[in-house]
Amino acid sequence: MNCQAPGCEKDLNWFRIKLLKKPGFYLDASWYCSAECLAEGLTQRVRKLRRTPEKTVQNLLRIKLGHILLEQGIINGDQLEKAMAEKNAHNDVKFGQCLLAMGFVKERDITMALSRQYGLPVINLKADKTDPVLLSLIPPQIIRDAGFFPLEFDGINNTLLLVTCDPGDVSAIINLRSMLNCEASIYLSDESVVTERIVHFCALIANDGISVEEVSFPEFTEAPDHLAAYLAQRCDDLDARSLNFRFFGQRLWARFISENHPVDLIINLAESP
Repeated sequence: MNCQAPGCEKDLNWFRIKLLKKPGFYLDASWYCSAECLAEGLTQRVRKLRRTPEKTVQNLLRIKLGHILLEQGIINGDQLEKAMAEKNAHNDVKFGQCLLAMGFVKERDITMALSRQYGLPVINLKADKTDPVLLSLIPPQIIRDAGFFPLEFDGINNTLLLVTCDPGDVSAIINLRSMLNCEASIYLSDESVVTERIVHFCALIANDGISVEEVSFPEFTEAPDHLAAYLAQRCDDLDARSLNFRFFGQRLWARFISENHPVDLIINLAESP
């Protein structure tokens, strides 16, 4: 296996592993012979992943949600126009929240309309028990920002069952699947229920789950190469042989694997408000 850094011709062989004790580093499935070569690979990967489109799907489909409710007779044309005007005046508020705040719909009406809009099943959450395995899978910062929580993990089919009230941000789900190397099944539930369960789940992680280090890197936009060098250095410092990372909005989640033990790092890429 050859090093994937441009211009490097070193290979992974018994001499490097046994005698030099330099097994190199894995970034996803690519091998790099040194921290310097890893930094080159990270620089390319940082730039590529950062270009992932944001919540474009949700923006395109917002109006359709209102039309579904209109078609079902839950709202009328006048209510739809008033809610759309309110949404246009408050761009940071979801369209469904506008309908709820104006008293035009119930929470379950929104959930069922989203189910039809995205073709996703609705789940009724009853039991509060949480599988301890789930507490070591995802850092709480990612769960809070992405607006979903893991309900169970099917080890036989390598599938994580996620529950959300806002399925519009598909990039978070795609990145999560890549980080955990598994499939994901998405279910919907009412926003108040999902919000309550996220708070409960994150509290459990804080008490019994993974330990996550959090740092800030606001200069990322101007100097993405510095972030790549930082990740490579951390990989070397932790004596980690494998690294995976993905962007989640204004955060980067990096997972280092050292002696089969995961070490998670959350990097904030934006200036603190």
